[in-house]
Amino acid sequence: MNTILRTLGFSLLIALLGCSQNQPNTETPRSPEIRELLSDWNKAHNTKDVHAIYALYDLHVLYYKQPFFNDACVQDKFLFFEKYPNFKQTIENVHHVLSNDTVTIHFNKLVTMDAKSQTYPSYLKFVQKDKEWKIIEESDSITDLAVKNLYASNPSVPADAVRGHFNDDDIWDYMWLEKPSFPERTPETQEGELMGQCIGECDSYIAFSDKTIPKIFIKSCIDGIPQNLGDMNGNGIDDIALIPGWWTSCHMRYYTWTNINGSFAPLVDCFSVHCNQLDDEVAEIKIDPKKEGYATIQFIDWGPDMWKIATKSVKMAK
Repeated sequence: MNTILRTLGFSLLIALLGCSQNQPNTETPRSPEIRELLSDWNKAHNTKDVHAIYALYDLHVLYYKQPFFNDACVQDKFLFFEKYPNFKQTIENVHHVLSNDTVTIHFNKLVTMDAKSQTYPSYLKFVQKDKEWKIIEESDSITDLAVKNLYASNPSVPADAVRGHFNDDDIWDYMWLEKPSFPERTPETQEGELMGQCIGECDSYIAFSDKTIPKIFIKSCIDGIPQNLGDMNGNGIDDIALIPGWWTSCHMRYYTWTNINGSFAPLVDCFSVHCNQLDDEVAEIKIDPKKEGYATIQFIDWGPDMWKIATKSVKMAK
């Protein structure tokens, strides 16, 4: 999991541990319940039970400072378990901070793999939804510091850039949307007067911090945030999604890309989505657990007189 960041963090570990102090764990009536959450998480990792792991995470997870869908988070763990089949972890020095319907659990995670052991000052953040606790954030102090240093060393990268492995060099990259320019608004500009106007074409590009990665051209796009889908097709490179922003309409297009031999191609064919479905708890695209190499998409199915939200399984490019 996040191998490069962990590698960068190894040299920082002794200093971090030397400076850290264990905080006392105050017992509350909910302490046994909170300890059970951590125990379930720990057991699922030691048994490498990806189904149990999937059930523990919310749809959206801040996963080692990277916003992920839970599918991408689980896929990352699955690939990690495959790479390190002898992985084991133990939990020590647990304490938690409870605030209304959220709890952050801090602990030291002793990881053993390939006959080597390393301790990570770690934390999990849970939120309670419909009487169920779901993980919304997972990270450790070493990764947090490494991420901070990585951003500091790349001042040209926008603050909203998205991290990921977007080629096969196993080095963290950043991506962001290069938007078109717009005419300047003046005090005399009427409401709606500049709608549909760009300086040049109203197109955008997904750009990357590694200039050897080709930009992705998106026609008729003035806004949007590229999303790291994780490695959905198992080719070792993170896949990308974007819903291009426009001035009007709740009917939008959902684009996905995968890097194949240094060039980007659609991970799946572009499909239509509606703004209403973006607010629900169902991902627009996720790995189909029943069919290897396939993804389940949630899309707009157009009929003769009306449309509906439908789901189907589609093959992913690789």
